[in-house]
Amino acid sequence: MPFVRPYLEQCLKEGRTARLPRLNVIRTVAERLAVEDGDETRVESYTSCLLELASTTGGQDVRLLLAKGPGIWERERSDYDLLAAAVFTNHISLVKSLVDSELGWQFNTIGNPFKVAVLTRRFEILDLFFADIYRYRVSSGRYYMLEIAAREGDSKMVEYLLKPGRNPFDYDSVMNEQVKEANKALRTPSVETLNLILAEREKWNPRPLSEGFLLDLLCEAARQGWTTMTEHLISLGAPLEVPIKMKSIKSPLYYACEAGHDEVINVLLDHGAQICGRELEAAASHGYTTTVKILLERGADVHCTGAEDCLLVAARKGFFEIVRILLDAGMNANQRSPAPIIFAVQSEHTGIFWLLIERGARLDEAKVAAEAVRRAEAAGLESMLSLLRSHMRTD
Repeated sequence: MPFVRPYLEQCLKEGRTARLPRLNVIRTVAERLAVEDGDETRVESYTSCLLELASTTGGQDVRLLLAKGPGIWERERSDYDLLAAAVFTNHISLVKSLVDSELGWQFNTIGNPFKVAVLTRRFEILDLFFADIYRYRVSSGRYYMLEIAAREGDSKMVEYLLKPGRNPFDYDSVMNEQVKEANKALRTPSVETLNLILAEREKWNPRPLSEGFLLDLLCEAARQGWTTMTEHLISLGAPLEVPIKMKSIKSPLYYACEAGHDEVINVLLDHGAQICGRELEAAASHGYTTTVKILLERGADVHCTGAEDCLLVAARKGFFEIVRILLDAGMNANQRSPAPIIFAVQSEHTGIFWLLIERGARLDEAKVAAEAVRRAEAAGLESMLSLLRSHMRTD
């Protein structure tokens, strides 16, 4: 919904936030920051940056910011929102005053102050949080902050958080909990960060990472497009294929194809990953033309198990070039039932309709023609109905 963000900015600029409690919080906090600066002209710039913060770091869907209703919770949460904003804008004196007040651990509009501090690398502010850790309840967020820093691949922040007095593992004597949290932090794009977490893990759990967990990490790296981490995990012995006992899990190559991460795909294939039909379908169904080309160039078979729906899905979604590539690779234009041309009609993709006809798609079969007409009528697609009738007459 690209129009929502400009609308929200306009509401904030014009002060039309009375019935939009979340926007009202943003406006109130922006005004307080401007007061701290002694410059009321900065309200607008603060509202803009805090809106961005709320919709990214704060995790608020911009549509939720439009929620109407009485702001009965505004006063209770505004100080917590103010703290997140003060961290983001580096208002250290304001952070100090808020840390000294009684603030609970809450979900809010603008963002979690600890998360904001980690993402913006506010080390001085983090020192303030950790100095008052017991009363301020930062201890409940130690693992959370470590996971965020690791996910960002921020090895400097991870190193900071693993120092004595901050290290979450020093405050947890339950190994199962330690292992669970360490495993979360190992999902990182940074090899340096991975090594820091592994070194910490070895202090209380010297056992090597299991094959299954290495596979899990490799799948995550492939899904996220972390090329360097993919290479590193393979060097550590992460399996490229899913063991038979874990066949319900998809392969690293599948996740890379599903996300269109071509560099990762080439790394996996260079190390011997096997292409199955599911990988080709994953790329085709998401419109990744280059990925489909790579898979075919590297030996993908359009006739293998798992690839049956590639053409059908590409036709339905309107991926003309992928349809053409699959047909060039030998896929049958009449493959599967319902036939691909039926989905081209239903989705009103005229170009794909004619391409399939040129490559042998048949409308002279009664069932195919009847189904194509039925779906076009159901969708009210007069243009496709006219096209179908015209083609069937000429046939």
